[in-house]
Parts: sequence; structure tokens; C-alpha cells
Amino acid sequence: MLIWSSTLQLLHAYSPNRCQMFPAFQQILRNWLDMGQPNIPPANAPQQRTRIYKLIPFPTIDEFRAAAENWNEVVAGKLQYAFGGTFVALHRGGQVEARNIEIILQQGGLQQTSQIKTDNPQFLGITEHNDHIIVVREEGVYSFGVAIRCYELGTEGFPYRFIPPYESPHRTAEDGTLEPTFYEQGLQVQIHHGSIPILRSKYLLYQRLFRFNRDYFATQNWEQKHLRRDIHDIRVFLHCAAFDQEKPFSDDIVPQLTQVVRIWKKFAENNFVDTTAEDVDAWNRLGVPLSPFHDVSAIHGQN
Repeated sequence: MLIWSSTLQLLHAYSPNRCQMFPAFQQILRNWLDMGQPNIPPANAPQQRTRIYKLIPFPTIDEFRAAAENWNEVVAGKLQYAFGGTFVALHRGGQVEARNIEIILQQGGLQQTSQIKTDNPQFLGITEHNDHIIVVREEGVYSFGVAIRCYELGTEGFPYRFIPPYESPHRTAEDGTLEPTFYEQGLQVQIHHGSIPILRSKYLLYQRLFRFNRDYFATQNWEQKHLRRDIHDIRVFLHCAAFDQEKPFSDDIVPQLTQVVRIWKKFAENNFVDTTAEDVDAWNRLGVPLSPFHDVSAIHGQN
């Protein structure tokens, strides 16, 4: 092979006119010259390290906040989103058991996140059990992360638009005086100096009630567990919405929403979570007309 290569190289070097006269012969020469040559990748080709993604089943609040920071770092400027779910209830000081982070994306955002995940394997990955995670720490080949659940606007009871805070430079004429659907809040970690977008508590409250109304008669055990965990989310979002002085629910949905709240109240009481006078007051602040005489649980002496 070395003799043939040397001969062909000499023929190519000293007979340029003949090669130009016979293009097919020129291609044959090139093919022969390439035979047996090692396939050496470019010197600057990136080396992909081995990663095995592992789910953290019960993350700490610090791991949740690290995950939120990493997500924000990866998608900032590429995708509009807001955090929601039990993570927010925990972030606001609620006594809840959070296991994942819910992220609400702009419409069409699910498709974009697939490419973002592919481009950022150091932050986003999928475990062997198909858990989508945000990586928060690495140990050798293992990348440990917090589970995420992504939803698009207008699905699962979430609002249809992202409306920026009143003071935001991103508000447009179309937003007008509409109530914001999200706010910005810091992560309360030393290394993070910015803020993250969080869906306002009234909309998170509505979403949990929407899920309760949809799944109340579900027979699957995992669905009932979700509803029982949602009890605590609902109470946190209720009082956060009242504390933040968010506007009441619109009049057109209040009648049906009130019926759902009364059914949910009985469900919560059956799971040993009572309705207090403070709860009733918070519902009233949001336009849901519960009675301090009839809707406070009997254990509190107001029934």
C-alpha cells in the first residue's frame, strides 16, 4: 500500500495535465490515496464526558433554589417562563412536601426546551427512569438533579398569557392596566444576585382548584395522593394571595369557583385539614363569598 501511495502521489504531482483531461481518473487517484489513512478528528473537537443522571427524590430547599438558579441561567433570554407548583409554596415559607419544580412556559415552549436540554447536558438531563431533571451537583460520572414538570400557558388551568409586573419595562400597550400574572423575587441564596419569575399566587391557587375539580372522582391512588398534597398548596397560595393584596377573582367565574371551593373544603376536612376563620377571610378577600358562620370548621367553634 505504501508503494502504491508513493507511486500515485508522484503520478498526480508530475502529470497534472493528464489528470485534468480525465476527471474520473483524477477522482480514482484521490480515492486510492485516501485508502488506509487514519480518520483523525479535528484537534478542537469537544470531548463528551460520560454522564449518568440521578433523581434526588426529596430535595432540600437549597437544592430547589440551586435548580431554579441553574434553569434561569440556561434559559434566560431564550424562553419566557415562570415557576409554579409546590416549589413556590415552599419558597414562600409553606409547610409543604415539594418533590419537583413546576415550570410554566410560553406557548410552543416545550419544543424549545428539548433543544435547550440537548445543548446543555451539564444542567439538564433525563434519568434511566425517564425523570427530567435540573442538575444541582456532580459526583464523578453521576449528575444529581431535581425533577421538573413543564406546562405551556393555557393548559392544566394555567393562565393564557404572561403579563409583566406593573413596574416592568417589558409591559406593552396591549397589557394596559391588566393585572400581572407573575412577579419577580430573589432566590435568597448568596451566589444569586438576580430574581426569578414566579406565577402570582391567585393563579397558582386557581390552577390547584382546577386540578381538584378535574380529578376529584379519579380512582387512581397516585391521583388521590396528588389531591391530598395539593390541600397544603391551596392553603399556602390562598394566604399568599391575600397577603399580597391580589385582586379578587373575576365576577364571571366566582359562582362556579365558590362551588368548587365548598367541595374542596369538605375534602380537606375529611383529610384532617380544617377551615379557620382566617381562611374564610382570605377567601372573601379574593371574592369567594364563604360565610364565617357556616363555612368555618366545627372544631373552631364557629359552626
